[in-house]
Amino acid sequence: MGQTEEETRKAVEALIGKELVVTRPHSAIAGEREYAFRHILTRDVAYGLLPKAQRHRAHALTARWIESRMGERVEEVIEILAEHLRQAGDDGRAAAYLHRAANKARRLYANADAVRLFDQALDSATRVGLPPQEIASLYLERGEVYQLMSAYPAALADFERGLAAARQAADPGLEAVLEHHVGLIHHRELRLEEAEAHYARAASLARQVGERRTMGLSLVDLANVAWDRGKVEPDDPSLTEGIAILREVGDRQDLVRGLNLMCMVQFSAGDGAAAIAAAQEALAVAREVGDKSREATSLSYLSIVNLYLGRYRESVSHAEAALSLAREIGDRRRIAFAIDFIGRAKMFLGEWGEAIQLLEEALPQVREYAKIHLPFTLYALGMLYSELGDEVRARPKLAEGSTLQPTNPAWRQGVLLSAIRRAQLEQDEAALTKALDESLALPWNVFIPDDIEALLPVGEALLRARRIDELRRFIAARRDGVARLAVPPNLDLLEAQVAIHDGEPDEALGHLDRAIRWSEAHENVLVGIRARELRLRLLNLPEDREAFRAILGRIAESLPDDLRARFLASPLAAILRDEKAG
Repeated sequence: MGQTEEETRKAVEALIGKELVVTRPHSAIAGEREYAFRHILTRDVAYGLLPKAQRHRAHALTARWIESRMGERVEEVIEILAEHLRQAGDDGRAAAYLHRAANKARRLYANADAVRLFDQALDSATRVGLPPQEIASLYLERGEVYQLMSAYPAALADFERGLAAARQAADPGLEAVLEHHVGLIHHRELRLEEAEAHYARAASLARQVGERRTMGLSLVDLANVAWDRGKVEPDDPSLTEGIAILREVGDRQDLVRGLNLMCMVQFSAGDGAAAIAAAQEALAVAREVGDKSREATSLSYLSIVNLYLGRYRESVSHAEAALSLAREIGDRRRIAFAIDFIGRAKMFLGEWGEAIQLLEEALPQVREYAKIHLPFTLYALGMLYSELGDEVRARPKLAEGSTLQPTNPAWRQGVLLSAIRRAQLEQDEAALTKALDESLALPWNVFIPDDIEALLPVGEALLRARRIDELRRFIAARRDGVARLAVPPNLDLLEAQVAIHDGEPDEALGHLDRAIRWSEAHENVLVGIRARELRLRLLNLPEDREAFRAILGRIAESLPDDLRARFLASPLAAILRDEKAG
């Protein structure tokens, strides 16, 4: 501020001598020395004593020096430069540099910093009166940060403000992009009609102006809405056209979204190999473009597919990798899914103590950020607690699960599983009959893995209710899906019980032996428990008794003290009590 370089150097050295200023060990600008006040209070008092005009000049001079010193490397210190321009009152240039700084923070997944910098950029942009197109872009990009953070109301507000600005600018291409983003938030919140309307407007606008990327992505998401309603096949026109467009325009990042959806569509149809192939391609592309959010999504899709295929260790490995990435980038939706998937895999592996802990941890996050999965989280917890003999904890989970109203009939099956288990606990025959009637009326082959998951609990309930003819039709309708997915143990367990009912013990043993071999190969204790229990009743052999005890003992060891005590007193663990008594 009017001093020579030598005078400035002497003044700084004097301040260092008085211990008011210190030299920082590292400078933000390579090759330069950086100083700081020893105490923040001293800095604030000194700064406050400067007249406002002098402060502005000092910040402007500093900004000019940084630009001249850094040249093409200015991106390295873009945040510092942007702050000096903001403090200098140069709103036009500040808005541009703050925008760049915000996107730098966003690329690094420094989400809180990105939001703060976008806030400042919007403030400067509004003061200087930037064109509505630039304002719309700022709202769009800040909204995307909020979306990643699963802060959906804030994201929706930004996308809607951006949409209004794009319309003001009469920019249909940008309008299409923002229509799609508004739809995406409605989709996240399961407002499917609103999501579909915005996706359709986005696709129409994009088609009119030749905005191929947005058109491809909107078509994929229109297929996604149809999938959530249980109305999409692997050859769905919107999905196939959307993926083809994204490949054609070279949009590798958004192609991942289409491939991830194709993974789940193929899996719905019972093609596990095609589902895994799509998710693996999505994962490779996400890693290639450095998109950690979509990488985490692909990993979690690989986790859930492997879970349903009985590859529980692989499922845990993929979910743990997804969880690590999701935590790194602050993606709360993906965190919820990953924790839930790990918990469900641990349930099948017999690590019930950890499974319950993880599912309870996931539950509030699933309620908030991953509502589509809520029926399955609640059913898993309710089922585990009831198997452990803890009806007090089972009842509220099953009660909540049985009252949900999902849009997809496959997710409705998850709701009905809670209703069936709840009715059995409460010995409510009318509620059980109602739940079974609705289960039988549901369409099958909407999501084949759910059909297979429902086979045993629904089938056994029909058997106990002596609804044998309906049970036979129920099994027959799902046999093709079981064959397609090649996950047969639930079908074997159910057909074994029908054979026992029909007085055909040899056929029953064949089914039970296949189920046992599968359970041992895949480490599935739920199948192992049921198969050994049924075989023990049929033959009463010592080897079945010992195997049954070993599985239950392993579960007991995994539990915390309170749940272990409850489990050991439960009907399921009676054989362990008999062993102690003996």
